[in-house]
Formats: sequence, structure tokens, C-alpha cells
Amino acid sequence: MRRLLGVAGGCVLALMVGPLVGEAQQPASGPTAPPQQQRQQGGERHPQIRAAMQALMNAERHLQEAAHDYGGHREKAMGLIKHAQEELRAGLAWDRTHEQPGRQPGSPTKP
Repeated sequence: MRRLLGVAGGCVLALMVGPLVGEAQQPASGPTAPPQQQRQQGGERHPQIRAAMQALMNAERHLQEAAHDYGGHREKAMGLIKHAQEELRAGLAWDRTHEQPGRQPGSPTKP
């Protein structure tokens, strides 16, 4: 049971903290390529968010296939995953509709 909860908790924590750590590790001069070039290379405006969504879907699938409910903790973890997925979708929707100084709606938030 502890292993299952540790895996689920670790996935959620990594998804929440991972992008922050990645930003902290960026060189002071900024990303290696301009945002337009990054978008052209990968074709994706928010690859970290999309990767987080995929990881949450994988975690949800693993929890659905778990043999036990672990006293309701599996079900609670699945609910938290659903909530995280909703938050990510809401963040993407917000980004599409809000302008920030110096950028177009839908473009990356970091220069």
C-alpha cells in the first residue's frame, strides 16, 4: 500500500515541482533557442503541460489496474489526478485567452 501511495504521490509531486525545477535550471541568458524556434522544432507551445497530462493519464491507468483499494487511498489518489488534469486543462484555456505585456495570447509565457 505504501508503495502505491508513494508512486501516486511522487507522480503528482513531480508534475507540480518538475517545471519549477526546470525553470530554475535555465541559464541566466534564457533558453537556448528563441520561443518561436522552440515552437517550430517541437510544434508544441506547452510541452511540459502536455507531458504532465500524459503522465497523469498513465498514473490514473496504473491506479485503475491496482488490485486493492488500500482503504480508500487509491480512490482518493484517482480523484486528485482528475483534479490535476482539470487544472492543467483550465491553465491551457486561460493561456489561450489572456494577453500579457509583450506577448500574444497562446504564446509561451517565458521569453
